[in-house]
Amino acid sequence: MDGRKAVEEIHFRSQQNGQPGCLNHQLPLMRKFVLALLATSVFIFAAAQQDSALSFGFQTTSISQVHPQFHSPYVGDNSLEPKEPVRSTLTATLYFNLKLGKGTQIIFNPEVAGGEGFSGATGLAGFSNGESFRVGNPKPTVYLARLVVEQILPFKASDYSAQKTDSNLAPGYYPTHCFKVYGGRFCLADYFDGNPYNHDPRGQFINWSFMSGGAWDYAADTRGYTWGVGSEWRRKNWRAALAFALMPRVANGIDMDEDISRSFALQTEATHLHKINKLPGQLQLTLFLNRAHMGSYREALKTMPVNPDITAVRSYKNYKGGFVLNAAQQLSKNWGSFLRASYNDGKNETWAYTEIDRSLNLGVVWSKSGFQKQNQLGVGVAINGISKPHRDYLAAGGYGFIIGDGKLNYASEIITEAYYRFSFFQDRLQVSPDYQFAVNPAYNKDRGPVHIFSLRTHVAF
Repeated sequence: MDGRKAVEEIHFRSQQNGQPGCLNHQLPLMRKFVLALLATSVFIFAAAQQDSALSFGFQTTSISQVHPQFHSPYVGDNSLEPKEPVRSTLTATLYFNLKLGKGTQIIFNPEVAGGEGFSGATGLAGFSNGESFRVGNPKPTVYLARLVVEQILPFKASDYSAQKTDSNLAPGYYPTHCFKVYGGRFCLADYFDGNPYNHDPRGQFINWSFMSGGAWDYAADTRGYTWGVGSEWRRKNWRAALAFALMPRVANGIDMDEDISRSFALQTEATHLHKINKLPGQLQLTLFLNRAHMGSYREALKTMPVNPDITAVRSYKNYKGGFVLNAAQQLSKNWGSFLRASYNDGKNETWAYTEIDRSLNLGVVWSKSGFQKQNQLGVGVAINGISKPHRDYLAAGGYGFIIGDGKLNYASEIITEAYYRFSFFQDRLQVSPDYQFAVNPAYNKDRGPVHIFSLRTHVAF
């Protein structure tokens, strides 16, 4: 998913199982459709008002990937297949941003996605394509990505910073000292865990391990979006944020659990911007706590020591908590660096993002024009791991929704990625060859390594 870009001078800034005709499955979708239709009508009406400012944008991204056959003495239900054809994905997004008087902005993003990743987007905890989803249907599908109302409340004596049109930000002047509230449908990564060098698979690193903190099991449906409310406070070099969001009803589900007394996601974040030798950087800490109808790895093993099924021991009593430590530093006019460390307790099953309980990614980025959107080179490495209960569960023959080879010879999953982004027509067209080298895919020393070659094409205006 594409991340939000904060307004600062340094430009810093991933269904419920049911039958198709099941009433319980259809009602939430109907409610959301009616809500989206109503909100769209309000959006169109508001856009017609004299004091409104409407901006429009569009992007489409295609990613094609292939990997040569690799060592694979056995495969399980969620293994990366040792041999398969080229896999491709395509997304297209319309960005409507309506800026009203007194600091109000409405964001409306219809989106279409199609194609598929390797092995149905399974077999790698740090999956190779950040534009792929585990939806089980490669046909292009239209859906609502974002529908958000934001209200910015400036404080007295605040400075104002000019902002050009960006994907989810209307052009204009924005206060640097303010309080913002928002609500609707969005991706939590729009507002949290941002990094200028490794946050957007449409223009930066493609692997899931680099998009966000791998161990941040952030609330999202199958396509990466949720419903919720949040707030931000900004003052000079400081930013603080808090958000409450819905969790999916089942792991990696398309429907969200509306019982907020038993299922929810909380996240809070603090960011400090600084300069070292007049070069910008940031330090950021994100804390999160999730509660959902999730299963415990230890309880699953206790109930079924062989081929355990975590879905049989799901309970609303289970929580998952953790943190993301995120840092970025520009090293010179053309070079920047990043580091992100994340952790969760790993006691209960992965619910929304991917099966990583601890992760470290770091790397460097070179840009031809001082980190404007021009030719760019990125090189990074990600080291992913899982907790002992999680690895014991997989070793006994258990499966999550992303990984599971039927057994496990555990080792950390290590993924190295390098890309070069060519820019054409004032950055409206980007073409990026990309290479990934995955050691111990899905934490299994018995399989791999895997060489993954990608070609990404991105068009935006």
